Amino acid sequence: MLAVQQNDEYLVRKLLNHKTPVLLSALDSDERTVLHHAAKPLPYGYWENLSILKLLLEQGVPVNGRDRFGMTALEYAMEGGSGRMSDQLQAVLNIPEHEYVKPNRITASMYDNILWTAPLPEFEVDAVTILDRIREDEMENEGGQPTPNPDILSGLREAGEIVFDPTVHRHCDVFLIAVDVQQSGNVQYNFFRMQVIHQKGKNLYMFFTRWGLIGERGNWQTSPFNTPANAIKEFSKYFKLKTANEWRTVNSFKPQTRKYHLVSADIQRQRGVADLEFDLHTDIQSQLPKEIMEVYADLINVESMKEAMKDSTNVDPDVMPFGRLERDRLTLGIDILNDIKELIHCTSDLKKNDPQDQIRLQRTLEKIQQRSTEYYRVLPPRGGIFDRIRPISDNETLTRLVHQTKRLLELEFANKVLLGAQYRINEMNPLDYVYRSVGCHVQPMDPDSDEAQHLLQCLHNTGPSLHIECIYRINRPGEAANIVATGLGNYRMLWHGTNILNLMSILKYGLQPTEALTGASASHFSKEPGIYMADMAVRAAQDCKKWGNEKKYMLLSQVALGNIREVRDGLSSDNEVANSVMVAGKFVPKPGKELILPEGGAISLGEKTKNPNQTGVTSSYNEYVVYSPDQVCLRYLIRFDITDDVGTTSSGSVTQKSK
Repeated sequence: MLAVQQNDEYLVRKLLNHKTPVLLSALDSDERTVLHHAAKPLPYGYWENLSILKLLLEQGVPVNGRDRFGMTALEYAMEGGSGRMSDQLQAVLNIPEHEYVKPNRITASMYDNILWTAPLPEFEVDAVTILDRIREDEMENEGGQPTPNPDILSGLREAGEIVFDPTVHRHCDVFLIAVDVQQSGNVQYNFFRMQVIHQKGKNLYMFFTRWGLIGERGNWQTSPFNTPANAIKEFSKYFKLKTANEWRTVNSFKPQTRKYHLVSADIQRQRGVADLEFDLHTDIQSQLPKEIMEVYADLINVESMKEAMKDSTNVDPDVMPFGRLERDRLTLGIDILNDIKELIHCTSDLKKNDPQDQIRLQRTLEKIQQRSTEYYRVLPPRGGIFDRIRPISDNETLTRLVHQTKRLLELEFANKVLLGAQYRINEMNPLDYVYRSVGCHVQPMDPDSDEAQHLLQCLHNTGPSLHIECIYRINRPGEAANIVATGLGNYRMLWHGTNILNLMSILKYGLQPTEALTGASASHFSKEPGIYMADMAVRAAQDCKKWGNEKKYMLLSQVALGNIREVRDGLSSDNEVANSVMVAGKFVPKPGKELILPEGGAISLGEKTKNPNQTGVTSSYNEYVVYSPDQVCLRYLIRFDITDDVGTTSSGSVTQKSK
């Protein structure tokens, strides 16, 4: 019985083949046979070793025996697990396959059991209310449109001022951009800047021009005039020459093919907004347990949020600081990037199928340039210098900006909830406000429980050197039902590294697909957006990051992999029908030590070992991608710190914080 409980197939075979026969009808103190132990070998979880089951059945072990609790082996197998063991036992009992009953898995719900005394927060309403009040105050103190400054290379940044042309009600300051499709097939992106600058204290009016390739300083020239009228006349002449538009009709500018296009003045000079100062300290006591308070204290760490935003995006914090993120603006950015994606695809087809049609290519590239300018108007880049920002004309840049914008969308949820918490600071503890707004049930685990010990064993064997602060069960309402509804099966417990920038949004909305990778690793995965995970904690830990004194976080989820397409360089077909993709790694969990949790997910408890099949392997660890959020059910949250380098190949160690 002990060999079966420990899932030692080698020892089971040796005992069954020993010259001294094994008494398979023997009972333990609970009147259980060895078959009972094969069906339920552990207090928590199942091995579901069908090879051991087959060996026992071939030796004639009794199938219908009941223990002192009146339970058969099949009834124990029906309590949970993946269903492989229960299917096999039902087959032995000659039950027709269409009548097989599946284990009662993925139905158990976990709740935090906190009795709240206050109503559920309306964070959407609260956030809008506080922002409206802030905007009202800003409008009272707001001046007119920002005045443009002379170009830094004019030498007149301090000693000059841009001339205002009353005939068009605009300053004589334009920034122009153009696409140049050359006969060789090369594409250049050019800029041309013009200004009329009055030199203070003198009757001199300088016509300044600067031109070159976008991303470079370019060349520049200054021409003096004695009157503003003469300088504006020269300015108007060049404007028509470059754009095929009259300066007097600039306010109804119409872009012309193969000419320079005008970058709107409001894009060049966006007004900054105040960086909101959060103060989430309160004397109101939280109703959360201490361990959950520690998680949510990390999630309301505004200074770390600001650092995360600065580190993870290139958005100008003076124009769009944390606290002022707007979902409508961000979703518009995603829509623009989707348009650009189609245009990039169109340019690729044109270059491939009709390389001589340069007019269509020119027009398509000009549309890319226009939409790129619009994207940077919606989400202004840090520095805001348009002559240094190339159009979004390649998939790598596009994917990077999609990732950036989706990170901002995730951060926008945290932004909104924290605004609401600030608004209700005198009515509810902000930790409670945020926890209830997120709506995900969280429960700290007893580190000495069998369940927690299995997870710690997995972390020890497949992770870096960790100091575990706490392991939490988590339950997003509706997720368990969604994963069952996929009908895919083949459940695995997989790791996903995260951070405070993403975690609040993940707990609210679940793991969401991200854009496919580009570059060298792009061939590993489908080009469709997906959810990326790993079967070893060491790989997930590489994606965990922190920006302040907060802890690091990993998620362990139950994933319906269904039919898996395994990818090795040169050995995979994109035409293979699959519900998930696995890129084979150089290191894998040692086979034969997979524990099936009661909900049916298989978790690898084996030590990290070298993959015996290194053919076509380029990744360090197995990596998985699924394409639908319904394939993922969040189960556990790990709060930890790393005490060693996650890139090492040693098995590492795990320490558990004492209770």
